[in-house]
Amino acid sequence: MVIEEKDFRMTQISQSSPFWDLELLRTIKPKGGEARQEFVNVGYGMTVPHCLRAIVNYRVACKHTDDAISMKQYLSELLPELRELKKYIDVSLGFTEKRDQETYS
Repeated sequence: MVIEEKDFRMTQISQSSPFWDLELLRTIKPKGGEARQEFVNVGYGMTVPHCLRAIVNYRVACKHTDDAISMKQYLSELLPELRELKKYIDVSLGFTEKRDQETYS
């Protein structure tokens, strides 16, 4: 199975495996050529939670390619991205009630 979004692609190692390969969308700038967007493998045999953490970190890092940020700013940007991905997980697992979310968080 393959899960693909605008900036990442997760490929399951086999149908019965809980492990995934993760590719992130990167800008490739060859010398003398035009820049292009390409999926680049950044991890093999990762669990879904590990993939999600890497995706969230990548999204925050893409906003700050040329500047240094504080830990406070990093965390303030990281948490909303985590919450956004967590919404997909909660809906897919059926955790739509606040009580269920608190129980399994």
